[in-house]
Amino acid sequence: MVYDPVQGRGKKIQTVGYRIQIFAGGNTRTAKEEAQKAAAYVKENYPEISVYTEFVAPRWVCRVGDYKTIEEADQAMRMLKKTYNFKEMAILPNQLINITL
Repeated sequence: MVYDPVQGRGKKIQTVGYRIQIFAGGNTRTAKEEAQKAAAYVKENYPEISVYTEFVAPRWVCRVGDYKTIEEADQAMRMLKKTYNFKEMAILPNQLINITL
């Protein structure tokens, strides 16, 4: 368990769960900018949703959320789809997620 002093929320544990991939691009500066743009939208409009933007060879990806069940991930994905035109979204299983206690 880890205490997160920046967020001030207490202890966090890592477990296996689900994340939503809202962007997957190539290995270009444009792809990086698009991933960051998708991340900025979620951070601004849904500050309660965790955002993870990273380079996973060979592409830039943006994934959001830390969901224990596929039902939670599906509900969040439907909400995001209603508010923004993400090109391609997918629920990813078997992700190492962070759960706040």
